[in-house]
Parts: sequence; structure tokens; C-alpha cells
Amino acid sequence: MIKYRVLNQVELEELEPEFIQFLVVNGVTADDWVRLKEEEKEKANTLIELFSEVVWQNIIDKVKFLELYTDKYIQAIQCNSDKFIMVAVTHTDKSFVFTEKIKLETASGEDFLLHTSEKEYTKGRGEEIFKLLNQGYQISEGAAFKKLILASVK
Repeated sequence: MIKYRVLNQVELEELEPEFIQFLVVNGVTADDWVRLKEEEKEKANTLIELFSEVVWQNIIDKVKFLELYTDKYIQAIQCNSDKFIMVAVTHTDKSFVFTEKIKLETASGEDFLLHTSEKEYTKGRGEEIFKLLNQGYQISEGAAFKKLILASVK
């Protein structure tokens, strides 16, 4: 059973050199691949699934921070080995809307509320990060998290 998801056609095309290398490492020649796609579709699909898992696992293993920007809040997460540490900023006025002009740099002061929490992984680090990515979180270098966490200790 696949842990993450199968890469789509566009993603596979973008990773064609890596996929070819994956096939070579697994003893599948170009002629073998053509034959598998035509005569043994299930086996070809299994190889694509395995490749997809390797790609996703490599991506997720490198994730240290995630960010989510909405019109109501900014949330940044540090992804440690055992838990998430989350920090978010909201506005005291529930009708306030975060826009492109009101970014992290201006989200400070008494009208903004900082929230922090921690959550241990229940399904495993990789699966939980993948779930957040599917919910719209973006992988980041951690600038938002660091700025918000520093603001939360003031």
C-alpha cells in the first residue's frame, strides 16, 4: 500500500532523469520499460508507485519548516523529529484580513495575537507532514517561524 501518493504525469516528466536512474538501479532497461508499460501494466505501475514513495520520502525527510498564509492568520511550524512546534499570528479584530500588503513584517503590535503550541506526531512524522502539504502548507526555510517565535517570547 502506498504511503503518500503516486506522482502525476507532469511530475514524472519533470523527474524523468531521476526516474530513469531509478529504473537502472532496479535493473530495468529502456527496452524492459517499454515492454512493461505495454505488456505488464501492473508491474509498471508498481515501479511508478515505488519511485513516487522514494521521491516523497526524500522531500519529507528534508522538511524542517512549514508555513501557511490565510486571510485570517499566518501559521509557521517547526518539524522536529518527535513533534511539531507551531506559532501563529491572528488579529484581535475578527473582520481583519491579512492581505499581500500586510505580511509577516507588519504583523506585530497590540492588535495582533501570537499563539504557540506543540503536538507530538501520532501517525509518524512523514505522514503528518504530507497531510499538511496536502492542506496547503508550503515548505520553507523557517524565516516566519523564527520571527514569530522570537516575538512570542517578548
